[in-house]
Amino acid sequence: MPTFFTPDHPPFTMPDLKEVVENEGYKIHAHTLGELLVSFERLTGCRVIPHDPPKYFRYHRKGETDSFLLVDIHIIRGGLEVCPKQDLDFQLELEDIVEAGVLIC
Repeated sequence: MPTFFTPDHPPFTMPDLKEVVENEGYKIHAHTLGELLVSFERLTGCRVIPHDPPKYFRYHRKGETDSFLLVDIHIIRGGLEVCPKQDLDFQLELEDIVEAGVLIC
């Protein structure tokens, strides 16, 4: 199953800036990016929806309707990084790592 990481559940944390602690992420059964995002919402109550311009997404924490974080979704597959933009029909593979990362610029 693809593994999904979000701003609230990143791939790793650095407590006390002394060590890197890897997080498990969400293992979600999905064939497409769209299926993964719908399943993630059902599982957590957080929503990830397309934003305009058509490249990024809005990450709404559970219970938040107006406030959101702007994120970019990338898929790590076999050591390569793919940016599907807002292609909700993008086909996922079992070992894919899907990261919704906050925009930093």
